[in-house]
Amino acid sequence: MPGGFRAHPDGKNLSVSGSLNIGGARIPVSVTVALGVSGTGMSVAPVHVSVPGAATLPSSAYSSQLHVVVPLGTLPLHLRPTSVHVTPGGLRIGTAAQHVQFARE
Repeated sequence: MPGGFRAHPDGKNLSVSGSLNIGGARIPVSVTVALGVSGTGMSVAPVHVSVPGAATLPSSAYSSQLHVVVPLGTLPLHLRPTSVHVTPGGLRIGTAAQHVQFARE
């Protein structure tokens, strides 16, 4: 996240707030995002964007432009992400793998 932004749980979603520097002015922004998984990482899709003094837009107006996938990198044991949940302590990401072999002693 950009510096100065904070995130906290908002039910099953994540609420992110902070200020953006636009044209030399600091503009407060609040965004509620839904989290999910994709083949390569964690998908982040806005469900509500709030900018004080600006008209509220329906999520369909900005969702596709602001939807991002945060790559999780290469996970051990060929794990792939299967779920992501917002918890009071942060995020819980579930993973799964197939055909994992452990060494026998």
